[in-house]
Amino acid sequence: MKSLFFIASLLCAVMVSDYSGSWKYTVDSPEGKVSGTFVLTKTADGYTGSATSDAGVTDLENLVVDGDAISFHVYYQGYKVKVKGKFNDDKMETMVDVEGMQFPLVAEKVLD
Repeated sequence: MKSLFFIASLLCAVMVSDYSGSWKYTVDSPEGKVSGTFVLTKTADGYTGSATSDAGVTDLENLVVDGDAISFHVYYQGYKVKVKGKFNDDKMETMVDVEGMQFPLVAEKVLD
């Protein structure tokens, strides 16, 4: 029984998802829909990333991917925009927080 548990643990470790790649996102805000692309890159220390929108390109700051959870922030039009949520296969479902106002952000992985 212990060996079965050990093998199952190894398989889970091997199956850890890699969320690297491009993700098309949409945010529903009071100003309308905002869309763009996130690019996530896996590194030896975790992930780095950037966001591209009509406003340009900005780094994803304090980007943390832990299991299926993701969190980061960006600065947009002078505001700190916090993003926190989860991956669900090829979908990222998060909430955006801008000075206490919250909006849904959904991103889908761009498949090669």
